[in-house]
Amino acid sequence: MKRKTLLLLAFILLPAYSIEVELIPSSLPTEFHFIFSAVKKQISSQELYDKCTELENNLLSVPKKYTFYVIKSEIYKSILDYEYDSYTPSIALNANVLEQMKRKLTLNEGSYTKVSHWIFRSFLSDLNFRIKNNQLFEKGPENKFLRPWFKHMIQKTPEEFNQLTSEISLSIFNRIVLFSKTFTKNSFFTPEQTQIKFFKFDQEKTALSEESNSSQTKTLEQIIPTEEELSAEIDKIEKSINPTSPTWTPKN
Repeated sequence: MKRKTLLLLAFILLPAYSIEVELIPSSLPTEFHFIFSAVKKQISSQELYDKCTELENNLLSVPKKYTFYVIKSEIYKSILDYEYDSYTPSIALNANVLEQMKRKLTLNEGSYTKVSHWIFRSFLSDLNFRIKNNQLFEKGPENKFLRPWFKHMIQKTPEEFNQLTSEISLSIFNRIVLFSKTFTKNSFFTPEQTQIKFFKFDQEKTALSEESNSSQTKTLEQIIPTEEELSAEIDKIEKSINPTSPTWTPKN
């Protein structure tokens, strides 16, 4: 029993490790970079690593143009589907609202996260285009997509809007991972000669002490002893406690 306890303790006292996941520039659409920046703050490094490796493995043999199509379509579909067709009669989409939202974004430029800033500016750009080209109608179908978002852009503080976009980003990310598996399974592509990597994985040891901060990062295989090595160390500990007696009592 004592040996099992010591063995468990030995594993608990091992230096903690995390895996840093970074996007490789130009490997995935810009929109995904914004989503990814929000997701990284919400889930553990291990969960992020698992999902990113799954996504990369699913799409590794898919030509880049189709990878971009799959990811972009899921992102925009998920954003536009959010609260689609919700009844917001008090939100009038016109030039006054456009200018009001432009001022709000300018005044709070530093308060919005990357993904919030991107979504905010995207809807402003879309509304501006529709106003200039007389494509905005009071009962037009575009209102079903635009009004729910403008409601949040107008009514929510930057912090509240950031919370909303963070939750949506995580949902989008999970949908992309899930859909990438289905998409690849039901598609037939000739694998590209050069397979593009999407992510860079760096294993980092969590700083638990000054010694761990200053020590060079090692691989898990290097730092984690085998069960035989741990058993040998436990034998040494037991002998050092009392090399002759099978039981041990603390000294007064």
